[in-house]
Amino acid sequence: LIGNGAVSYSWDNGVINNSSFIVNSTTTYTVTGTDGNGCENTDQVTVIVNPLPTVDAGMDQTICSGTTLTLSGSGAVSYIWDNGVTDGVSFTPSVTTTYTATGTDANGCENTDQLTVTVNSLPTVYAGSDQTLCAGTSVILSGTGAVSYSWDNGITDNTAFIASITTTYTVTGTDGNGCSATDQVTLTVNDLPTADASSSSATICTGASATLTAASVSGASYAWEITGGATFSTSSSVSVSPSSTTTYVLTVSKDGCSSTDQVTVTVNALPTVDAGSDQTVCEGTSVTLSGSGASSYAWDNSVTDGVVFTPSATTTYTVIGTDANGCENADQVIVTVNALPTVDAGSDPSICLGSSVTLTASGASSYSWDNGITNNTPFSPSITTTYTVTGTDGNGCDNTDQLTVTVNALPSVDAGSDQTVCAGTAVILAGSGASSYAWDNGITDNTSFTPSTTTTYTVTGTDGNGCENTDQVTVTVNALPT
Repeated sequence: LIGNGAVSYSWDNGVINNSSFIVNSTTTYTVTGTDGNGCENTDQVTVIVNPLPTVDAGMDQTICSGTTLTLSGSGAVSYIWDNGVTDGVSFTPSVTTTYTATGTDANGCENTDQLTVTVNSLPTVYAGSDQTLCAGTSVILSGTGAVSYSWDNGITDNTAFIASITTTYTVTGTDGNGCSATDQVTLTVNDLPTADASSSSATICTGASATLTAASVSGASYAWEITGGATFSTSSSVSVSPSSTTTYVLTVSKDGCSSTDQVTVTVNALPTVDAGSDQTVCEGTSVTLSGSGASSYAWDNSVTDGVVFTPSATTTYTVIGTDANGCENADQVIVTVNALPTVDAGSDPSICLGSSVTLTASGASSYSWDNGITNNTPFSPSITTTYTVTGTDGNGCDNTDQLTVTVNALPSVDAGSDQTVCAGTAVILAGSGASSYAWDNGITDNTSFTPSTTTTYTVTGTDGNGCENTDQVTVTVNALPT
């Protein structure tokens, strides 16, 4: 308060002229002014004190970093905030701050209030590293850096699921202050390559091979293995010859992903084919070869199974037997063909009726003649006959030969008619019916002689075949009368 109109001033209520003081309530102040003459006078002034507005900045707040809020004062007419805040206008505090609001009422009276906005930092949420995986693979996504986690796409934190397509997953992590932050992880899902294994023949016979082929997949690699075994080929096609029924596993890999397929090659055992026992036969003998142990049989050398034939020489015959599975096996049989002996019955003989002949064959070990003849034993045939001999060699093989024994009839020799002559009479004896004649008693055929006594003369006639016969004639000699 400042007095004027005098030289010095004295105020009541402890007020010092021209010095500030605090007025707490409406008060009338009296000033006594003294001039240069020492004269005094008084005056009064009333200071009316209006109450300060009850300014309310609002309640302290706790927010998460990045949260927008609005501060609005109450209890006054207008408000001015520090820290650049405008009343009723949203802003985003970055750090924990105490904000002061100065409120002015209609009387121009001001009051202040404060609130503290606690800014909690967001959790550093980590969704994990991006992953590349294969379709159908189970994966677990686990957030870190917060207390609880919520994933989009229906995913539950730390729980396995199967990713079917490439997807970016977002996790929202919330800490103990209820502050949340997000992070993302991308799961790149590579399609599985198509594994398709096939075999040129799913069923083979022991010793045969089958070709395993993988369906072509661009840019893929292939691995073949026997179930439970190591990889034995990395080609798309491979030839196998299993000894028993075997399952092969094909693995097709591309972009780090693989799929498998299986193919089973069934191995049927070969039939136990038996061509039969070796045989030994004689030339010209028929044989029948019949295989066993299979369903059908095919022989070489133009032989038909179960059909008789005549081998000409010693030969090894091979039969291929095929069973119901189409599997083949072979066996052999040797047919030894022994040559027939070269039997010789001898030259054709010619004999005279009543003579004996001996037939002796050669070229074999033993001989058998027809017509009751015994080899190398004389006999007397009665008529011309062809004789057959069967000769058997040491192999039991037979062959035959023939000869004809010509039996010539004896000539019909005629010594002539008996004669009766007188002593001293000449006689001529002449045979007939042959070619030549020989007489006994010194007689010459067809030559005269004079018999002295009655005598029977025998003539032997020989024909052109050398056969002989005899006849007799009696010459009776009568004595002369005395």
